Amino acid sequence: MKITSIFEKLIIPVIVGLVVLLGQFFIQPRIAKRTVQQQEHWNAKQVAYNRAIKLVNQRFGSAKWTGPAVPSNYTPFSTRPVLKELNNCYTELCLVAENREIPKLFGKIFLQTSSAADRGELISLMRRDLYGASTAIPSDSVIWFFNEKK
Repeated sequence: MKITSIFEKLIIPVIVGLVVLLGQFFIQPRIAKRTVQQQEHWNAKQVAYNRAIKLVNQRFGSAKWTGPAVPSNYTPFSTRPVLKELNNCYTELCLVAENREIPKLFGKIFLQTSSAADRGELISLMRRDLYGASTAIPSDSVIWFFNEKK
């Protein structure tokens, strides 16, 4: 038997096996760590977005609405969110949102005159940031309910 034949049939497979084994010990944990970090970031983003939408809904629920779609007997059903909650939520959005428009629009809703369209746009941006562009919904299809049908 030739030395090259032994080298090809025995030593090369052993070297390949060792390289694969080393890859499993060093590369696979890094990939797993990165995957866990991405999942934790996504979870934190989802929690922050849910908190932000809750505060926006509370703000809209505390508003005195007027217009043709608003019943004459409509009364606000909530109180405005407190500044501490707004500031904490805004900071959280600044930390986790990949789209810079999300914290900017959240601030606009509380600091300027805003409409249900702004709320719809915020929900649409958050949905796009969480689930991708293909899941975006038109901001004008997100409505605010003024009365219940009984």
